[in-house]
Amino acid sequence: MRPLISALLLAAAANAPAVAQEFDLRGSGIPRDAAFRIQRILDDPSTTRLTGVATIAAGATADGAVVVSDGHLTVSGTIRGDLVALRADVVLEPGAQVDGDVTVVDGTLRGEDVARIGGTLTIYGEGFDLFARARDLHGERAWRERDDWPGDRRDGADLLVRVGWNYNRVEGLPVQFGPDIRTGGPFATRIQALAVWRTAVGPITRTETMGYEARVEQSLGGPTLRVGATMRSTVDPIEAWSLSNLEASLAAGLFHDDQRDYFERQGWSVYARVSPPRTPLDATLEYRDEEHRSIAARDPWTLFNGDHTWRAQPLVGEGDLSIIAGTVTWDDRRREGFGQRGWYARARLVRAVDGALTVPGGQDISGEPTEAATFDKGFSAGLLDVRRYDHAGSNGVLGLRLVAGGALERTALPPQFQHALGGPGTLPGHALFAADCGARRAFLTRVDDPAGPTYFGGYGCDRFALAQIEYRGGFDLRFGSEWDDEGQWRDYGHFDVDFDWTVFFDAARGWAFERERLVERTGTGMLYDVGAGIILGGLGFYGAVPLNRQDRGLRLFVRLGPRF
Repeated sequence: MRPLISALLLAAAANAPAVAQEFDLRGSGIPRDAAFRIQRILDDPSTTRLTGVATIAAGATADGAVVVSDGHLTVSGTIRGDLVALRADVVLEPGAQVDGDVTVVDGTLRGEDVARIGGTLTIYGEGFDLFARARDLHGERAWRERDDWPGDRRDGADLLVRVGWNYNRVEGLPVQFGPDIRTGGPFATRIQALAVWRTAVGPITRTETMGYEARVEQSLGGPTLRVGATMRSTVDPIEAWSLSNLEASLAAGLFHDDQRDYFERQGWSVYARVSPPRTPLDATLEYRDEEHRSIAARDPWTLFNGDHTWRAQPLVGEGDLSIIAGTVTWDDRRREGFGQRGWYARARLVRAVDGALTVPGGQDISGEPTEAATFDKGFSAGLLDVRRYDHAGSNGVLGLRLVAGGALERTALPPQFQHALGGPGTLPGHALFAADCGARRAFLTRVDDPAGPTYFGGYGCDRFALAQIEYRGGFDLRFGSEWDDEGQWRDYGHFDVDFDWTVFFDAARGWAFERERLVERTGTGMLYDVGAGIILGGLGFYGAVPLNRQDRGLRLFVRLGPRF
């Protein structure tokens, strides 16, 4: 009976995707010797491969090593070899037996005290990036809305303390803290209730100035389908896709150079999310009911240039708004040798279905009044980001990117749905927000607060398109290694000096549509720049020059890794 059960177990595992093709152990952060040992197990055709929820029942025997990934394994029987869990949880029941080593990476293990383990038990906790899918330092993570739910299969309860979007001139450092409660199993529930302390607004004892963010999410039989609801009172960036949160924080906190503009929103939402395991697809459909408000810049601390004045904030459409938003992401990028290869695409559509937003009236510095502008329900906006990466030669990668967004009809949008180009994240040869369709031509004060802070009359363009092409090549300088007289490669404790070089070209344009508005805006026309850079590990040093301005001055900038 035992051989029959083992044969059925192996037959079922044969239909699972090849785990070795889905993980990149060399770039995961696992110690090299452990990574090589696990990779040998993955490459062994006799290894039993399991994904999702699996069980080795009492009396069953798996001959040879077993690898479980992206799921949950319960062992009541016997494994005649090593057991490896990659982003998976393992429960060893009383009487379970593993003859070899047990290795768990980014997962949990229970029951080791009631089971028999013949070899060594090793657990590598969180922080190891096992996905072979390439993850750039700003693109995918910057795309993630605050509504994205961090993947975590562990059950339990913690007091969570974390930073919000980024250090900025409105809040300073937004510190979020509160309980984080998780249940396990295929019908897992997660609950968070976080208060938001804004260091630039006042002490933590001033609860009336604090924000909040609460969420409950329910898995419906596994990670594929989840539903949830949120409540929030937060300060959010108008655009966050072009720079990572860390880059924006460092620019503001160190150099008094906030790369983003912000608005305040308060309300609730419900959503459903589909993300089938081991597929490139991730889709979310959401309904939001919230209130938007303009918010002025404050004077948070910075390490350098603390005596400078912060850039003004834009006025945004204020009022109650109900929207339906959908997001679809396809990411099949894979690391291959030097770089990455594959497609990344993300599309987001927003449709206002109820309510209205009004940009407040104001007056410019000469005292000239400007009328309020109202945007009622019915406007639609979208954003599309498509990238393709291909090997070019034996030591290079060619990256192509097209980003387009804004109004789906030829109508003006409320400022918080507009877009502006220029600066390190989009057109680095041009100044920050240089392509804003003239939204920052005038400084205004609100008619309901004429002695209050100064604002810009808008944010940017109603529609934009950006195309980027970049070639990245690599150098690998080695010291302390050589071929010996017998033709063998000898390594004498060498160290590597590895860096990449890159050249790039960008082209973009913005459009503004006519209607009543606070400031007169016009399209940008075509804008171009070229540049080059050196990437040392996770740090990139770049220079770019605009091509369609009389001023062809070189702009230098630093990024945390590749531009996209």
